[in-house]
Amino acid sequence: MSTPRRVFISRVSREFGPVAEDLRNTLQAVEHAARTQFSFRQEAESDTTLSKLSLYIHDSDIVLALTGILSGGYPSDESLNDNIQPDPPVGSKEKTWRDLLPAGLTILSYTQWEIILARFWNKSLYLYFRSDGYAEPYETTGDDDLPQQQQFIGWLTKTISLDRAYFSSGHHLEKLVLRDLWPRRLRTALRA
Repeated sequence: MSTPRRVFISRVSREFGPVAEDLRNTLQAVEHAARTQFSFRQEAESDTTLSKLSLYIHDSDIVLALTGILSGGYPSDESLNDNIQPDPPVGSKEKTWRDLLPAGLTILSYTQWEIILARFWNKSLYLYFRSDGYAEPYETTGDDDLPQQQQFIGWLTKTISLDRAYFSSGHHLEKLVLRDLWPRRLRTALRA
């Protein structure tokens, strides 16, 4: 048996909490070690939420980013001057969190940071966007910046043109993820 891949599921819990937990359970059933924000605990080597996210993503193989309407909460502007944790790769010009901000964006939500960190740590990143047909309710709070979320989505889709898929339900999301993560050679062998 092969070693389970470590998967981090990024999402705004008020928008995709139950869907992400169902997905986590499905991935664990097919022997993937999946984590969500609910897996967080206090870590000796990370004293802020941003450094904890970075550590969890650094230690993952795959990041599944569920992207929707809500941005989620934001770290303080002052915390962006802290050094990147764990230490960046040798020779990296980025030293603080602020150095990782994409051009034109001055602040990111924690959920948006998870995508940036997946790219920074060179992890396999799969983007799944909420489609117009996704009917699950969500509740905005004062933490959400809806125009900034749309700006970030524009950066992902238009500026850097990242590949993505769209899901219309939790079941549809699970099918997409299993399709994307299932080894291609095994899918081919099953069809033969």
